[in-house]
Amino acid sequence: MTESRYQEHAPVPALAGRVQSVWCQRVSAGSVAYAQRVVPDGCADVLWHNGKLQVAGPDTSWRMVPIPPGSVTVGIRFRPGAAGLLFGDVPVSAVRDEMPDLADLWGARQARQLADRITDAETASAVLQQAVVDRLSHVDFDPVVADAVTEFDTPRPPSVPVIAAEYGLSERQFRRRFVAAVGYGPSTLAGVLRLGRAMRLCATSARPAVDVAFAVGYADQPHMTREMRRLAGVTPGELRS
Repeated sequence: MTESRYQEHAPVPALAGRVQSVWCQRVSAGSVAYAQRVVPDGCADVLWHNGKLQVAGPDTSWRMVPIPPGSVTVGIRFRPGAAGLLFGDVPVSAVRDEMPDLADLWGARQARQLADRITDAETASAVLQQAVVDRLSHVDFDPVVADAVTEFDTPRPPSVPVIAAEYGLSERQFRRRFVAAVGYGPSTLAGVLRLGRAMRLCATSARPAVDVAFAVGYADQPHMTREMRRLAGVTPGELRS
């Protein structure tokens, strides 16, 4: 049976606040691919997968990804709104639900040079992080979007008109900046972040589903079940089992 081992660790200090985690997934040898469920989290990742450099844009729904036996994937997961460090002038919304090659965003020469510096999975993490650090002086992290993401990651997030007014922006200006940096609109991100809180709480506590639903901001338990099935492909009960 093909199995997967997944590990996360904190990024280097220079990436704190912009990068959520650095991770590695190793799939054992076997005769069939490992089926990995990918669930939206509002994040974008840069990946080194068996010698290939790719970018995973923010997802809007769950999907199953077959990973070949014996594969090793190393990734850097950017916090919602911080992937501009990775994409440069390309809006994150351009790669929503997509997995383009890094060369499409950084250019073939720079991507090739980065790939050449990664000799194996043990060097991928350090080399990838240094490549991102080297880009920090060229791309700014939009402080308005950063603050807004934090405000939307609450059980009762503020409305778009309220939060836009806080920064002296029209709704249209705020939405444009937000979608370019995050990949999708405020209500979609709020729903994705709420899903993440619900899944973590369901997986780590014995609280009744109705309590979880109220704690993370759903109207009721059926609302949570519908949204979890739509975005993650599982129900709270299936997640716990």
